[in-house]
Amino acid sequence: MPAPADDDDLPLEVDDPIAQPTVDARGHDPARDLVHARRHDPARDLAAGLPRDGLVHGDLAPAETAAARPPPRWAFWSGIFGFPFQSGVWPRWLLLSSMLFLALLLLSGAGQLASGAPGKSWAISLICLVLSYFVILVWSVTAAASGLAILQGTAAGSDEIEWPDALWIDWISDCFYVVNPLCVSILAGWGSVWLLDLVGRPYGPVGPWTAFVLFPIVQLSMLETASPLIPVSRPVLHCLVRYWWAWGIVFGEAGILLAAVLWSVGQIPMSSGPGAAAVMAPLVVATWMIYCRLWGRLVWYCAQHGAFDIESEDVEEERDPEELRPRRA
Repeated sequence: MPAPADDDDLPLEVDDPIAQPTVDARGHDPARDLVHARRHDPARDLAAGLPRDGLVHGDLAPAETAAARPPPRWAFWSGIFGFPFQSGVWPRWLLLSSMLFLALLLLSGAGQLASGAPGKSWAISLICLVLSYFVILVWSVTAAASGLAILQGTAAGSDEIEWPDALWIDWISDCFYVVNPLCVSILAGWGSVWLLDLVGRPYGPVGPWTAFVLFPIVQLSMLETASPLIPVSRPVLHCLVRYWWAWGIVFGEAGILLAAVLWSVGQIPMSSGPGAAAVMAPLVVATWMIYCRLWGRLVWYCAQHGAFDIESEDVEEERDPEELRPRRA
């Protein structure tokens, strides 16, 4: 009777795919691809069209992601400027417009009462001023969260926007993704004006233009990195260089939109009080919605063409030269 096999004689079975290197017909190593897939989480990328927790409120169906549904043919025109009138959007437009109208009305009333004789009118004016500041604060937070929902919902290829719910504690921190880029772009614009003035050069509209250009770049970078403290993102810069013409189209449309709105607001007689507020409020809110829609559509379009995907290039650089050579039959 043969002696039982010793433990050392038994074949060693290893379940770790990395310990068993296999190469397919094309020269790819599935184990290495598996490690890379585990290291790279596409759900964290804004460019992948998948929302992050807390930035888009509510889960999107898998079929409604940017990876599964291509943008329309006229990506930077179709469904952009008529967006506030779409079903499911106009109630939010009406809500934000009403809040801004109330704030402007309180500000106008406070100014008119303060111009009168000292007395009760001044006290009422102070109350109106404090109330207007409170309404503006609430409106700003709600508008920022709504803009983020529009941007990322559009970037995910969703037809329906998941608006933030009434429990503002869950999403108030998302406003930093609007406030921080705004502060960074304004400071950069002010810094450019200061430098030009320091060297004695005419600066003209350099400050506003600098802020206008930097704001979307910084905001998309912060969203891509999931941190409101990181103003620069490599995938966003990669997309900016690779699809500069698409960025140019969106910048042009956004610039024309803002210029037209500023001109329209300048034509409104502010002395009309409630009438001016009734016209200005919905105009400002619609502009903000269209602006966010534009940049969301840019992210959707670029994600479809892999403009944000720099991981594949990094993998090719990390692979051994022997693996990159074509194999002979």
